[in-house]
Amino acid sequence: MSITMASSAIGEYGKGRSKAMKILIGYDGSDCANAALEDLGRAGLPTDVEVIVMTAVDVFIPPKFESEEDEEEFHRYVPHGVKLAHERNAQRLAEADALAAQGGENLRAMFPDWRVETEALADTPHWALINEIDSRKPDLVVVGSHGRSAFGRMILGSVSQRILYEAKCSVRIARGRTLIADTPIRLVLGTDGSPDADAMLDAVAARDWQKGTQVKLITASESFAQYGTDPADQMERIEDIQTLAAKKLSESGLEVFPVVKIGDPKDSIVLEAEAWGADCIFLGAVGHRFMERFLLGSVSSAVAARAHCSVEIIRKR
Repeated sequence: MSITMASSAIGEYGKGRSKAMKILIGYDGSDCANAALEDLGRAGLPTDVEVIVMTAVDVFIPPKFESEEDEEEFHRYVPHGVKLAHERNAQRLAEADALAAQGGENLRAMFPDWRVETEALADTPHWALINEIDSRKPDLVVVGSHGRSAFGRMILGSVSQRILYEAKCSVRIARGRTLIADTPIRLVLGTDGSPDADAMLDAVAARDWQKGTQVKLITASESFAQYGTDPADQMERIEDIQTLAAKKLSESGLEVFPVVKIGDPKDSIVLEAEAWGADCIFLGAVGHRFMERFLLGSVSSAVAARAHCSVEIIRKR
């Protein structure tokens, strides 16, 4: 069961704005969560955006009672220690509501044109986000790569990982980084010709990127010999994939640098992004498995866990 505290309403903003992009942001007030908000400034997002900033706290809040008599009856038989626990939980939910409101204010300051709603939930964070995704159906969910725990800083946070696996929409796992002034936005796109990779290319091409945004377009393949296929045929297929992808991206005003990597995509994409100082890696959620053997889809989660920059996994609607 989840209990909601809503700080503002978004319904009226949505009237007549069916094309607005809808974003759900999981926010816990950590440095990583604040970096995730700042990271959105380099994500090519439009001005017509509806955002929900959500904070979840894992506590139990008793359901609302239908009458004062029912509430009195409930409290009459509840031990004093349980009553104190309920009071502490209510205080924690109120603190979560204030935290979400602060995150919303930070976001409004960065993106004045966005319409921002904030919300606090009494629920396990990953389930709260998943339930909100199912009910609100956002286009994109944004989470930091880890939360407040010290252990979470060593690996991809458990909340981020669960959202990446279970969300039915695109997911951006945001990581902040130190920027040099006047540095152009740099993106790494992994493409393998699969439907999800094509959906990723469409999503990137449709965004409002700053002038001068650069794209390194990577197609990575394992060693050809182990699959018993003709290297010349494989390379011709890769060149076709890259030519079509580069044309689509160039037509949207992006500066494109095609790259072919021979080796494990898990390593190739991450290392290329780190060496280039990329702001974000974009991948399709599922790539070719047995037919094309580029294995992009199987490495999306590995790249999200290992990358030093933000990673956005695009899911085809």
